[in-house]
Amino acid sequence: MRLRFSLAVASVVITLFIAGAVSAQAPTPTKVTPELVEAARKEGKIVWYTSVELELAERVAKAFEAKYPGIPVQVERSGAERNFQRLSQEYGSNIHVADFVNSSDAAHFIVWKRQGWLAPFVPDEVAEYYPPEQRDPDGAYATWRMTLSIMGYNTKLVKPDQAPKSFAELLDPKWAGKMVKAHPGYSGTILTSTFEMARDLGWDYFQKLAKQRVMQVQSATDPPRKLAAGERAVMIDGSEYVLLLAKQNGSPVEPIYPSEGSPSIVGPSAVLKDAPHPNAARLFAIYSFSAECQQLIVDVGALRSAHRLVKERPGRPLLTEIKLMKDDPKAVAIGGLLAENLPLAMRAMADNLILDVIGLCLAARGTDYVQAAGAGIDGEGSCTVIGHARTRDTAGAALINGVAAHGEDFDDTFEGGPVHAGAVIVPAVLAAAERFGLDGRAALLGIGVGVETICRLSLVAPRLVHKAGFHPTSIFGTLAAAVGVGAAMKLEARQLVDALGIAGSMASGIIEYLADGSWTKRLHPGWAAQAGLRAASLARQGFKGPRSVLEGTHGLFNGFAHNTAGDYERLTRGFGKDWISESLAFKPFACGTMTHPYIDCAIRLAARGIAPETIQSIVCEVAEGTVHRLWEPLALKQAPPNAYAAKFSTPFCIAVAFITGDAGLASRSGSRTCGAAHMRSCHPRRSRRSSSPMPPMAAGLLLKRRPPAISPASCSTARSTSAFCAVELEVSITHPM
Repeated sequence: MRLRFSLAVASVVITLFIAGAVSAQAPTPTKVTPELVEAARKEGKIVWYTSVELELAERVAKAFEAKYPGIPVQVERSGAERNFQRLSQEYGSNIHVADFVNSSDAAHFIVWKRQGWLAPFVPDEVAEYYPPEQRDPDGAYATWRMTLSIMGYNTKLVKPDQAPKSFAELLDPKWAGKMVKAHPGYSGTILTSTFEMARDLGWDYFQKLAKQRVMQVQSATDPPRKLAAGERAVMIDGSEYVLLLAKQNGSPVEPIYPSEGSPSIVGPSAVLKDAPHPNAARLFAIYSFSAECQQLIVDVGALRSAHRLVKERPGRPLLTEIKLMKDDPKAVAIGGLLAENLPLAMRAMADNLILDVIGLCLAARGTDYVQAAGAGIDGEGSCTVIGHARTRDTAGAALINGVAAHGEDFDDTFEGGPVHAGAVIVPAVLAAAERFGLDGRAALLGIGVGVETICRLSLVAPRLVHKAGFHPTSIFGTLAAAVGVGAAMKLEARQLVDALGIAGSMASGIIEYLADGSWTKRLHPGWAAQAGLRAASLARQGFKGPRSVLEGTHGLFNGFAHNTAGDYERLTRGFGKDWISESLAFKPFACGTMTHPYIDCAIRLAARGIAPETIQSIVCEVAEGTVHRLWEPLALKQAPPNAYAAKFSTPFCIAVAFITGDAGLASRSGSRTCGAAHMRSCHPRRSRRSSSPMPPMAAGLLLKRRPPAISPASCSTARSTSAFCAVELEVSITHPM
């Protein structure tokens, strides 16, 4: 049976989102032994990263130290998301400080397990007394604490009969300016509760809540304290255990378990694989999960426990008596933390692509082609057209921004294709993010996945799409935009397969613009962006697409490359681990990249004082694949009909470089290019190496000057420093014979 590569793409994208480690048998449960205690004492201490309230963390540490003298506990307490960032930065720098880690964001453990940072270890009481759903089947982690994120009110500021009983009531204008909420970017408890509320109530709820002038604080422990101090009358979210302790200590506060359900939070703990004090870490793990420690965190800390022998606090409702919103760590890992799965270099690349697209759109906002594109789109909506006050519908904004980003041919390039990723993927994902209320991390992930997809698609059958007369950016960009938007929107594997299948029927883009410099190349990225976005939206609603869209008899590569025998493994091999799109380059010159090495040489030669009128001819060594696009018909390329056509003329670009000393946006206007006519003697010479064709970005340029500029024996060399040049370029200057 032939592999369906659309399903393979969907699979590797999905495994990027959730724990992809192969399940292994959990290790044998471990009890405390004299040998383990002695080994822990020799190590001298344990370092514990936790997000639990500091006073409780220190109580647990002191209890452990009292039970096992000579093994001090160094408590490092911060917000769960801050600890996640800290651990990621330390491990990224090969620094290992922490031995044992606890977080109120269970999704962190899915990520850490996949990265191989956790040491499988099962304390004996975890195996005996914890339900299966509260422990990892491979023994990598287990639930150390449980709590709720609840509402609450100050009894001096709000009467009991007037207190809100639901999240919906908080939208009443009477609560404006009177509420406090913690931040999901700092607190794992709040990130999890925000995800559960958005899932069950809809993102629109938070958009409406934002109009209520809410006080924003950091930790989940902060809202109860603001409430107790009387700084706000109502808390929207916050740790149940902190509010109950405040009430126990005499503060005028009361908990509210909202009628829609209280977000439930589990906080796992684990031993780190590279713990500097591994035996102390294991001993602390056994104690942490014991009935003794678990009863302590319930009695002293007002937390809840999954341990079957632990008794609940008197007077507090049992979990079975409270309507709960379901905690779903895997969904949180997909919905909130996916950008963390991108390597730092790829996240930086995505950031740079966003900045590049914004700058290009602003530079092109007043051009005739952007104005025409805008006038040709009827749809109204709330999505941003960069540089314009008027907003459009999702597809319209994606199309116009894509046109603007690529309009001057000054964007990024992946030379293996070649394809221009940012002008397609960024407009598509940003429009989807605005339309569907996606957060910045979802957008960042969508951009990363989409960019990687377009680059990999371009390597399946290199240069064949171009040779067949189609624009690879437009063809592959449509499918990549569908995948990028689908990743940002958290589509399931089947939906991603459908999105690819649908996008295959939307892909288009011929390169006949080369004949007269018309604007359709500018249209291609925008068209691909909106088409991919539509494909993902259709798939989200259950619209079906062919699974064999890529390699099928009537599939994408047969239609646009006239070949189905491509190297499809390049599309999936290492996806999610090896990010080939990290090598994307940003153009130094506003034209096709295959012309850049010649431009670079021309600028350097002109800087030596070589005047255009002294040049008799220029002969360029070129790759066969570039001739029909950048050199032929030669008469047309030497005298392009307009400025846009000139971008796809190597002779004209060389001329601009000689005349102006540059080939950017400003160098192509008005009088600065009037001297280009002096350079119409520039012509190509195809590489003679038929068995090993000249690489597309390699160049050889022979420049002949009129006498008596230099003597017949003289020869000089210019070397290209173009970011797009794969080899050093030598330019020989000789006297004509």
